Amino acid sequence: RTPKVLNSYSVLVLNMALVDVVAATLSLSTVTRGVVYRSGGKNIVDCRLRSIDGTLFVIFVGPCKIAGARFCHLMLSFNVALCAQSCVSLIIAFSFRLWMLSRASNQPPPQIRGRMWLLVLCSSAPSIIALVSSRGTNSLMLRKFHG
Repeated sequence: RTPKVLNSYSVLVLNMALVDVVAATLSLSTVTRGVVYRSGGKNIVDCRLRSIDGTLFVIFVGPCKIAGARFCHLMLSFNVALCAQSCVSLIIAFSFRLWMLSRASNQPPPQIRGRMWLLVLCSSAPSIIALVSSRGTNSLMLRKFHG
C-alpha cells in the first residue's frame, strides 16, 4: 500500500508511468527513416522531417507500416500528444512536490487524491484537442496523396 504521505502523489506517478509506457510503445511502433543526401562529397544522414512546399513527408519503417499509412499517421499524432502530456504531468508533479516540501512538517498530509485525479484529467485536455485536430489534418493530407 502507498503511505498516507504519498497517497495524493501516487496519482501523478501512476499517470506519468502510464503516459510514458504508451508513448514509448508508440515510439517503437512509428519508427521513421532518416533521409541520406550528399553534401560536399559526404553522405549525411538527416533524420529530421522534410518540408516541401509546406508539406511534411515522413517515411515509416516501424511495425505500424503493416497496418498502413493512415494508422501510422494516427499513431504518430497520438505519440506527439502523449509526449506533450508527459511534459505537462512532469510540471504538475514538480509543483506538487515543491508545495509538499514548503508545508510545515508537523501538518498532516492533505487528502486530495480525488482532486489530483481531476487535475490529471483536466491537464490532458490540451493533448486531446491537439490529437483530434491533427487527426483531421492527417485525413486531409492522406486523401490528397493517397486518393
